[in-house]
Amino acid sequence: MTVGASPADFEIARTGQGVPGRWAVVADATSSGGRAIEQTSTETTDYRFPLAIYRPLSTGNVDVAVRFKAVAGKVDQAGGIAVRLSDPDN
Repeated sequence: MTVGASPADFEIARTGQGVPGRWAVVADATSSGGRAIEQTSTETTDYRFPLAIYRPLSTGNVDVAVRFKAVAGKVDQAGGIAVRLSDPDN
């Protein structure tokens, strides 16, 4: 993925309120591969959960591991993973 660009193969959405997140590929020496995706929006709406949904993969019986690094935020500093996501609200 190209640093500064939107992450390829991801659907950008949100659940809750407010606008969808703004995601970008960033250089990150602490990540495997040297790149990460970052949610860069400064939206302050409460009960807002920006999503970057990876769509090309559909499989069953998997183990999933993800690392998150909170670097800023005033409303929420959290990260998570959703498995078996059918759409942003389900």
